[in-house]
Amino acid sequence: MVKLSASVLVLAGVVAGCGMGHCIDPSKVTYRLTRPDEVESGKRATLVLEVKNRSDDFMLVERVSGDQVDDAANDSLIGPEYGSLDRSPDGTAWIYNPIAQSETPGVFGSGLIAPGGALQVNVDLVPTEPDGTLTIHYRGLYADEASRWLSFSKNPTAEAAQRFEKLPEDEIGELDFNRVILDQELLDNPADCTMEMPYRLNLPK
Repeated sequence: MVKLSASVLVLAGVVAGCGMGHCIDPSKVTYRLTRPDEVESGKRATLVLEVKNRSDDFMLVERVSGDQVDDAANDSLIGPEYGSLDRSPDGTAWIYNPIAQSETPGVFGSGLIAPGGALQVNVDLVPTEPDGTLTIHYRGLYADEASRWLSFSKNPTAEAAQRFEKLPEDEIGELDFNRVILDQELLDNPADCTMEMPYRLNLPK
């Protein structure tokens, strides 16, 4: 087991623009990175990345990439979940059943950060150099955009069926969780806002 070092607070910078949605002021986003005390070249190691959204907008993180990131071990933050997903009888919501023996379409996002909220992501690396860079792919959403393009559940950890639906702006800001269902319009237009975060590992020569 890899021992993790103390967290380090780092500020990221905007690299690219965003299509649907917008890029967030980098001074409003901070990162806390927990690194292994020591890693071996070519051996998998895990970074624990915490993203803090200090802006007034929603931040939807879609994936984390990097020059030493193990892509095979790091799933996108958008994809399917175990269970079934159906429309409600009135057609106004999604009904997710986590007990069903199946897999949903790839419409779930687990990287939503509400204003003032945070997200923790484990990032697997296969390092060969001590220095590297993580790239956060995301989009910023105003409250009206989040209300229009995302479906929320008020009981996201329930073991029984969960109802995901569009909620008004004044309700979504009170929900403290990262998991939502994305409209097809967002799925068809991946985020192109990025923030980069350099890191240094204790990699013996």
